[in-house]
Amino acid sequence: MDRPSTPTWLGSGVGALAPLGPPSQHVEEEPRGASPVMVVGSDGKNPHPFCHRILHWAPQCNAMRFSILNLRARRAEHVVAKWDFDPSIWSPSLDLCREANQPELRRALEMALREWLICRCWAREEPVCNPSRLIDITWHTFRNDKRAEVKLRRETFRTLGRTEGGPCGADPESKAFKELIAAWKRSDVGSRKSFSAGWALDHRFGVEEPWGLRVSDVPLRVERRFLGGGGRGDPTESSVGLDYGAA
Repeated sequence: MDRPSTPTWLGSGVGALAPLGPPSQHVEEEPRGASPVMVVGSDGKNPHPFCHRILHWAPQCNAMRFSILNLRARRAEHVVAKWDFDPSIWSPSLDLCREANQPELRRALEMALREWLICRCWAREEPVCNPSRLIDITWHTFRNDKRAEVKLRRETFRTLGRTEGGPCGADPESKAFKELIAAWKRSDVGSRKSFSAGWALDHRFGVEEPWGLRVSDVPLRVERRFLGGGGRGDPTESSVGLDYGAA
């Protein structure tokens, strides 16, 4: 019996359907451009024709998924960068550091909070660690206004996630730490600024029992982006970056 031709709806490069009959008599042609990984049929020999289509389209679907996630995160980052925070949320952190230069602390704290929220937008709903006690205090003060929190989450397309990774501890191999670094590298501000203002905020303003990232833990991970021409500047520099218009 002649082998039936490939139906036109399967498209080119998929291969012909197996004819009826015992599986041992079938010799399946290898489709052009197919992945070497094939899913065998129930007989343990012949790959199912539809599996070739799945293997062919899987990389394209995965790339499209990440493109959508990146677009949503980029739009959320722009929302966070322009968000108008209530001035009252800064007071608890400012009171904790009365001896510090208050206008300077206010500007640094606002920049650090925005950059941490931007990292959360780019973390793809994975928990990221919090690098600063001052950021943590300010964020939970902001969350006391439930209406403002719901509005921020809605306008950032719910990219902030529901879980937080806790403080950045001494373990640079923790998942929340790696997610923080990876999310920072994905962000637009992270491509122009090597070191986030919040990573050394507590040490900079003399907070007792400070959180934060050790500088020795960060450059190796950030420097890999510089090798590809993705950023500029000194990886240990904390004062270079964007000013979001803090008063």
